[in-house]
Amino acid sequence: MALDALEYGTLSADDLRLLSPGMADFYEKSFSRLFSDHKAFGVDAQPILRALSAAMEPVPFVIVDRASRRRKETLEDTHRRLLQLRSYLHIAGKGLEGAKYALFHKSLGDWLTDPDASGFCWCSPEQGKEQLAEACWQDYANDPEKMTEYALRYGMFHLRDVHRDTDARKLSQDETFRQRRIQLGLSG
Repeated sequence: MALDALEYGTLSADDLRLLSPGMADFYEKSFSRLFSDHKAFGVDAQPILRALSAAMEPVPFVIVDRASRRRKETLEDTHRRLLQLRSYLHIAGKGLEGAKYALFHKSLGDWLTDPDASGFCWCSPEQGKEQLAEACWQDYANDPEKMTEYALRYGMFHLRDVHRDTDARKLSQDETFRQRRIQLGLSG
């Protein structure tokens, strides 16, 4: 991981000597270097990292985009942000349609969701859950026939987790949604 950080410029060779054992110090130093402007972290990284910290499995680009993009922003903005965070992500697949994103290690999610350890990088787990619930709901509202596998698998869970029980019930009663889940080998 340190080699990746050196390659992407989020850590310098001098920083290596100063790292203490464990990951918290590494995360603090590399995030501080990448986001010297704390406001930039809040705009560019926090929405994505918050959602990925709360995700149940790797998340497709469309869900990351829906969970993190602000009004008047584009797919390109989300893509640029993901590129900036790539040294902290595990990316499987290629292209906007095929790529799935996850934090590269559980320790990063633990650090990000611990307000004492992560400081200005803290990501509220509750907000991450709300972002994913809304992204899954948007995926359904956009077209139940084209919902992502992630939203089919975890949409009801995320909605219930943030107490959107009416929306979760509507999802569970939708015949298209139920049939798509059955096709995936999930209970209707």
